[in-house]
Amino acid sequence: MDLLANQRIKIYMDTVCSCVKFREAHSEIRSEIATHLIDTVEEHEKEGSTKEEAIDMAIKQMGDPLEVGRQLNKVHKPKPEWSILALALIFSIMGMLIVYIIQSGLFQKSLFMILAGAVAIVFLYFYNYRRLKPLSKYIYLATTILLLLDIRIIGSGVDIAYIAPIFYALAMAGMFADDEWKKRKGIVNLGVFVLPMAVFLLRSSWSSLVSAVMYFVVALVIATMSGINIKYILGVAVLIISIGLYNVFSVDYRAQRIRSFLSPENFAGGAGYIDIQLRKLLTSAGLFGNGFGTNTNLILTLPEMHTNLIFSYIVYTLGWIVGAILILLIIIFFIRLIKTFKSIKNSYGRLIVGSFASIFIVQFSYNILMILGLVPFAGFSLPFISYGTTLNMANMAMIGIISSIYRRKDILLEK
Repeated sequence: MDLLANQRIKIYMDTVCSCVKFREAHSEIRSEIATHLIDTVEEHEKEGSTKEEAIDMAIKQMGDPLEVGRQLNKVHKPKPEWSILALALIFSIMGMLIVYIIQSGLFQKSLFMILAGAVAIVFLYFYNYRRLKPLSKYIYLATTILLLLDIRIIGSGVDIAYIAPIFYALAMAGMFADDEWKKRKGIVNLGVFVLPMAVFLLRSSWSSLVSAVMYFVVALVIATMSGINIKYILGVAVLIISIGLYNVFSVDYRAQRIRSFLSPENFAGGAGYIDIQLRKLLTSAGLFGNGFGTNTNLILTLPEMHTNLIFSYIVYTLGWIVGAILILLIIIFFIRLIKTFKSIKNSYGRLIVGSFASIFIVQFSYNILMILGLVPFAGFSLPFISYGTTLNMANMAMIGIISSIYRRKDILLEK
């Protein structure tokens, strides 16, 4: 509207914005002020005032620009979501200490991971996550190509599949942030949804199956939030689960792992060994644990104690009270993630936080249920606590992006 070209209105908005230190909120503030001024001017003009008189009265009604600016500065002052950051730090420090006790030689790498992760969080907190949205399709294609090429993460040898769900979450959040389920044909949307799952299941590694589960949950969250028809959800879910079950039971060692979960005693010398040893650890833990250095032979016979099985070590040495406290902290972490998700106004940010929250929930929940013998053993680690520099850096990066989104939670306009 030509009113926005009025010099007095421009000066008023400039003065207000000059008091707001968070520059990324300026566009939103200008839009709100302009809408209010335009509506007020139109009302006064209908009452018989000239345009200049209407503008003058509208500006006076808005109030002193310096005072308005100071008030808006308080409203738009960025604040971190301290509870999520604090819990991530608590989990990381706990993991570092436990890893040091189990295998002291890994302490330096664990400490480096925490420090590097903290730097990543700070950097991503200030980084405007909305700049990633135009890159969504490229992130989607690049991740798919890297999976097909079976690329390993440089310097670690870790399968790219482990962190692929995170990239797909970022990509699909951008691709479906603007009600894309309604704008494109259903078959195209389903193709975007199914292709990564097909790639995961095409690969033969356990890491791909683990990632397929995480991606499936991420895709369901994004599809549901972006308006997919329920019939598509049910149809695709049945199809993917059927293909996944075939993928598992068509390979003998995978099928044996499922059978050993149902009856570990029949596979005590093979696939059921870990399940039986975990039962011994957990049943002998007691409320206060056995202390560090007790029955180390039993502990050393289990592989990956400092990675996927670290929760069993915590319970065995420190007891079920500490184990229950840790589970309670994890539940609080879930609650804070969900509350953060609900506080986000921007659709792109909401999709990212929702999908990242689902990744954390799947990882934490499956790992603990796995240790308790309630689900089959798989390669799900305990985020921040289990040893693994690459995976924990990825988890830290997710916390950083969530923090960036929370920092801008009241901003609706895209930049």
